[in-house]
Amino acid sequence: MATLEKIRSWGPVLVIIVGLALFAFIVGDFLTQGQRFFRDAKNVVAQINGEKFSYEAYNSLVGQFTNAYRMESGASEVNEEAQKQIRNRVWQYLLQNTKITEVTQKIGMDISPDELSDHLFGNNIHRIIMQCPLFYDDQGQFSTAAIKNFMDYLQNPPANQEQRERHDNMQLYWNYLVNNVRLDILQEKYFSLIGKSVVVNNLEAQQLYNNNRTTSDVNYILQPYFSIADSLVKIPEADIKNFFEKHKHWYKQDDNINLSYVSFDLKPSQDDYKSVENLFNKYGDEFKTTNDVAEVVNINSDIPYNDHSVYSQATVPTYLKDFAFSGKKDDVIGPFFHDDTYTMARIMETGIFSPDSVRLRHIYIVGDDSQKKADSLINVIIAGGDFAALAKQFSAVQQTANRGGEIGWVTRDMYGGVLTKDMILDAFKSNTSDVTSYEMDQGTQIIQVYEKSPSRNKVCLAILERKVMPSTETETEIFNQARQFLVDSKDKIDDFEKAAKDKNYIVRTANNLMKTAYEIGTTQDARQLIRKAFDTKKGKVLSEVFSCKNQFVVAAVADVNNSGYQTLKDVTPSINSQLIRIKKGEIIASQIADKMKQNSDLHTLAAALGVEIKQATSVNFSSVTLGVGGEQEPAVIGKISTLKQNQISTPVAGNTGVYVVQITNQTDSVPDFNRTQTIQGMEMQKNYYLPYMIWQSMIRNAKINDNRLNFY
Repeated sequence: MATLEKIRSWGPVLVIIVGLALFAFIVGDFLTQGQRFFRDAKNVVAQINGEKFSYEAYNSLVGQFTNAYRMESGASEVNEEAQKQIRNRVWQYLLQNTKITEVTQKIGMDISPDELSDHLFGNNIHRIIMQCPLFYDDQGQFSTAAIKNFMDYLQNPPANQEQRERHDNMQLYWNYLVNNVRLDILQEKYFSLIGKSVVVNNLEAQQLYNNNRTTSDVNYILQPYFSIADSLVKIPEADIKNFFEKHKHWYKQDDNINLSYVSFDLKPSQDDYKSVENLFNKYGDEFKTTNDVAEVVNINSDIPYNDHSVYSQATVPTYLKDFAFSGKKDDVIGPFFHDDTYTMARIMETGIFSPDSVRLRHIYIVGDDSQKKADSLINVIIAGGDFAALAKQFSAVQQTANRGGEIGWVTRDMYGGVLTKDMILDAFKSNTSDVTSYEMDQGTQIIQVYEKSPSRNKVCLAILERKVMPSTETETEIFNQARQFLVDSKDKIDDFEKAAKDKNYIVRTANNLMKTAYEIGTTQDARQLIRKAFDTKKGKVLSEVFSCKNQFVVAAVADVNNSGYQTLKDVTPSINSQLIRIKKGEIIASQIADKMKQNSDLHTLAAALGVEIKQATSVNFSSVTLGVGGEQEPAVIGKISTLKQNQISTPVAGNTGVYVVQITNQTDSVPDFNRTQTIQGMEMQKNYYLPYMIWQSMIRNAKINDNRLNFY
């Protein structure tokens, strides 16, 4: 009993302890879930009508499109500019695929497997497939047989790991083609359906006919706006503000910022120049006389000495051309200094007469008995066998096999991939049609030279050249200067500007900088800086020194505009110019109206105003320009369409000035109304622009959160 009483006495405490434990468990789970939620939210690259796309999914598409770019361009490397274009193509694909799939699913529209197959490799090959370079033969013609060979290749994955990787890339490329073909067909079907529901009616056809039927020849006078000086027209600030508020929708823009920044150029120091000069003093004499020039050059020069050091008139550096083709073996020039570069050159051989490039084709045989098979094929080729047909039948490299083994034109330095250095050098020494085999890790390769460019006079040069670059010590010193300036800036733009003034640093500005920018002013490769700037508050200094192209940069956010509109301050000059033009139009129109009271004839009116009479012919309601000067004056053209022959208009304010027009002749220049023909013409025009309008409408009505700039 005593024990029970003791437990009862601790009851309230136990309730509190258990309650706190439960609360901690619930809160802990909530925080864990919350962390996961925010982590997942930060991983979303885009959200389109509620559908989220993670960074992993988006980047997977980027990889697929990059692989396709390499396949179609033949490029082994993808530079940053190409990568930006690829990412933009992925974005457009994602938008199209998401929206088109959404709207077609709602109405039950789809593509059957048979329909898709027909467009991939059937009787109605899609244009995307027909534009693919893999499916062209060696005559440059699209080949359905090449598609069949490609599909057979995909159905039989190789056991070899290296070949398997290539097979996987080919499969990835085919998936890319299939997805794009499917999307294009589905989009075309949907746009066609919408297009069928938008028809041209009889009233529209009649209106178009009426607009074009009557053409007018006119005389007109023009009093230009510049006849009144801008300084004579004053626009009150209130009028500018009212105009801005009334037309604010004209001045929409994305969020932007104004940056102030100081750049520290990565330039060589005097010690760096002296270091390179000392190098030439040390090795210059040896370079002139050594029998092993390759060792001296390849250790110390920016331009290596190797089998590619054979130059023609077209390929030799311009500053060495006269020396190279006028000297003799072992002649030396330099050292001399140009463009921050020290250079010496030595003629190693003259009288070389060889082509710039050779055209190759190959057959790649894999397997244990590859050499035996290769020898047999070489005998067949030497006996007159069709190399292209044999390549299609036996080569393991499907991409070139589909082209009859065609590798293409190669220069001396284009080894890599299936071509080794020895193969290239042998090819330049070989005669046209010579066939050679090479044992490779995975099999045996047969190479044939079947065309050479014309031989040219060449010279072999050894070039000892070193561009003076900032050393590590110099870069560190410049970075420390930038870092000290960042410390002196104390996180605030006022201190930033004061520190710059104290150090005599130039503060540059980059205004209206968009989140999509990659450069600030002339500073390139500033993407990381810009991303950081958009996460920094107005008046604050960015918290680190940024490494941009050949520069270190310290920056501060001077202003932030996230209102969705340009500021009144930014647009005031533009609005002021517009209002000045409007005011000038009113003044000039009033002056002309007064003159017209005493001068009802256009000729006397022109004389009174001191202007000449101009002519415009064949003007109708659909005209775009007026007169021989080609002025775009829709208001004036509209006024002409309301006038009768010989009638003089009232003053009309146009884009260039104020006009008065008179019709001198009117004719019906269009044949009698042909309703069917007119409607057909309008339908053709509609079918041309309607898909674009449909797509723009779909995008405007979509709910899109684009977070790409947080990742790229």
